Amino acid sequence: MMRIRTRRQRGVSLIEALLALAVMALGMLGLMGVQSTLRNTSDVAKQRSEAVRIAQVEIERWRAFTALAGGGGTNYADIANGTATIAGTNATFTRTTDITTMTAPRPGTSMSVTVAWTDRTDQAQSVQLATLIAGIAPELAGTLSIPGDGGGGVVRQPHGRKLGIPPLAKDLGGGNSGWMPPGTTSVAWVFNNLTGLITFCSTTAASTTALIYDTVNTTSNNVTCTADNGILVSGFVRYALGTTQPTAAQAASAPSGPIDAPALNLAEVWVNHNTVGYASPQQCVVEHINLAPGVTTAYSAYYCAVPVTVIPNLTPSWTGSLSLGPTTLMAPILATTYADMLKACRYHSAATYSLQAEPLNNQNFLMIRAGDGALAPPAGQLGNAYTCPGTTLAHQPNT
Repeated sequence: MMRIRTRRQRGVSLIEALLALAVMALGMLGLMGVQSTLRNTSDVAKQRSEAVRIAQVEIERWRAFTALAGGGGTNYADIANGTATIAGTNATFTRTTDITTMTAPRPGTSMSVTVAWTDRTDQAQSVQLATLIAGIAPELAGTLSIPGDGGGGVVRQPHGRKLGIPPLAKDLGGGNSGWMPPGTTSVAWVFNNLTGLITFCSTTAASTTALIYDTVNTTSNNVTCTADNGILVSGFVRYALGTTQPTAAQAASAPSGPIDAPALNLAEVWVNHNTVGYASPQQCVVEHINLAPGVTTAYSAYYCAVPVTVIPNLTPSWTGSLSLGPTTLMAPILATTYADMLKACRYHSAATYSLQAEPLNNQNFLMIRAGDGALAPPAGQLGNAYTCPGTTLAHQPNT
């Protein structure tokens, strides 16, 4: 008898193949979905980052205002509600600025900046940043007693240049900035943006914004510089000239102005320069702000370009002190009670400067009356002397 030998079937059936293809197709669809989601998420993240940058730029633009009003640059008074359309790298953004004025006596503005856009999936997206902007003159926006740091402790320099260079100085290019001191004509100070060192110059320009100084192409220059150099010292003088002993609150918010009585008390500032080779004292440029009796926002700003000698391999520096005037009204050390004479108090700790190599700002002072001038028993003696209030220190006289 013959036996028929059968073979076992091997391979993949059609149904199994179809099932495998179905599973693979589902996996591919899932992978495509993940890729699409990742792409959209990455796209939104990029757009959100750009939106945050747009909002930050708007906020910082107003936070860096250069004057309260009428300053020729960005003014605090111009802060207002507004809407703008900005084209981004892969989306069009709508920036909306909302302003709320803070209630008195707080001088300031609450600002909210919202940046909105539509992503690739037609979904509305937005980011919002908010801040408070103090309505205080930029030069007084910190505190009168803030240290006049030369820049060593500052993370970011204003306008990318050395701390102490006046904010309104014009960027001249080539690593320099130019500034015409207030009240001067034909005088220009050219600052090295990196070191803050001043070069003394003359100019035919009518204002700081018109200064032209190109160290490469000099044909259009209206600034002519010398080989003389200096280092800036600047600050403010406030006034508390009441007929009673000034208080700590009056030192923090000075109630008087540069032309309040006693008469002729417009502050003058000198640098008592102790460096060999320079005559002493060197007079400074003083600008008196809000010249009206009893204006509590009145003050004097001063700027001293202290001459220094530049010697190779040595850091230019100066040694000396600051003094205030007019000298005919400053009370001598032994006569400190006269009501028609003045004393100078300082908000900063340094009475003298030794080997000062960095620009200094916020070297601020407070002018007060020397005393009440009243007679006190026994008859014929001078009255009560006033002392420097609050955290201020005696400067002139120094006792």
